[in-house]
Amino acid sequence: MIKKYLNRIDNDFLSSVIKIKFVVLFPLFLLHTWSLQYLNGGLPFDFVSRLSFKIEDQPWLPGGRVAEPYFGRHFFGDLNLGIGYSTFSNPFDSSLTVPNQTPPLGTLFFRIFLILGVNNVLIVFLLINLIALLIIFYLASNYRDLLRNNALYILIVTTSFPLLFLIDRGAVHLIVISLIICSLYFLSRSKHTLFLLTSILACSIKPQSFVIIFLILVYFKKSRLLWSFIFLFLITNALALHFFFEGSLLFKFKSYLFASSFYSGGRGVGYVMDSTSLIGLISRIQEFFIGSELTSKNLLIFDKFFLVPGMLYVIGLLIILKSYKYSLWLTLGLILSTFSLVLPASMTYTLVWAIPALLLFSGTGPLVTQFKHNFPFIETRSKNVNAIYFGAKAFYLLGLFYGLVFHLWSIRGPSGVERFPLGEVLNPMFLSITVFLLLVDLLKQKAFSKGRENVQ
Repeated sequence: MIKKYLNRIDNDFLSSVIKIKFVVLFPLFLLHTWSLQYLNGGLPFDFVSRLSFKIEDQPWLPGGRVAEPYFGRHFFGDLNLGIGYSTFSNPFDSSLTVPNQTPPLGTLFFRIFLILGVNNVLIVFLLINLIALLIIFYLASNYRDLLRNNALYILIVTTSFPLLFLIDRGAVHLIVISLIICSLYFLSRSKHTLFLLTSILACSIKPQSFVIIFLILVYFKKSRLLWSFIFLFLITNALALHFFFEGSLLFKFKSYLFASSFYSGGRGVGYVMDSTSLIGLISRIQEFFIGSELTSKNLLIFDKFFLVPGMLYVIGLLIILKSYKYSLWLTLGLILSTFSLVLPASMTYTLVWAIPALLLFSGTGPLVTQFKHNFPFIETRSKNVNAIYFGAKAFYLLGLFYGLVFHLWSIRGPSGVERFPLGEVLNPMFLSITVFLLLVDLLKQKAFSKGRENVQ
């Protein structure tokens, strides 16, 4: 009886939270009219700066080129910069003001947005993102049930803050997440060639995807495929670097290594303090109590350890994954969460990983069905229901909610700094608590098993 209640309450709980969100917050989405901001020069400078990005954010481009807006006064900065790098002779050159950090194959990917010409870049960008979203809907959920019974899930996804922010910035993270979901689907059907193609492209566009692919292959016991993936990733990017960009291969390789770590350390402090990563969470808590200046000084002192919180999270996940004791929807969601939690400078739009995670929770789509059929050692739903595990699931669902919710509010701390937005703080906090509780649950199970052995 209790087990049935604990299993059912997850769906009841999340549905209630979603309904409250849209009754209270959906009218506020209508105020997020960034199109007016970028078309109307008479609006205040900070009209929606708390919601998206600053007005007239003209990005720097390599080669002294001047960026042109794609819509009104809006430059869609990340997209503009990505295309600028893709058409430059050597975007990894360390002499550039800001060398390109995207791997060579991913850099070439940005040329696809020019397929209909410079004047239609925005149309291509929006079309590709729409296709990416539809792929996620189709593979991560039972789309018939979703349309019939879960219209609310569609609403929360299409109006979620990370997605709006991502479109506003011209970022490609949703495309990458859809490629990861495709790679999962191909893995579930044992189509390894297609898995390699989609996962290599995802990691080439956004290298933090590498952690997700690594954890997926470890979880599904595919060590040979992991080595094939690493080898082909290196080869394809080396070939792209050699044939499509100017200069000697050794010079370009050294330049790329420098570029890929350009924002590590002191250069990345400002981004870390605005990020949704675990080190970003630590910096925001510090800033809440001691202010921005002291926090940035502390970050500069410990800049070599920015990756440590994320790595500890990954190690905890590995322990959980290797136990094979927890539901597939929860396990895959935690794997996807590394997309925003590990890389120190993960901005708010990296939280789009929560979209497929929410859909995996909402129903059984092709992904879950295929994994259940081809990987019988994977739990599709955990049989271990207890208070600790229930608490872990509750914190995970809250983490999803606060990852997708509209971030209109923040709290002023003792330091006087009002930089504690609930969504960007509670998401990494609740997911960390989830992993901690699951590790505690595993320890308790181990101790219980030892106790039974000693009694026998």
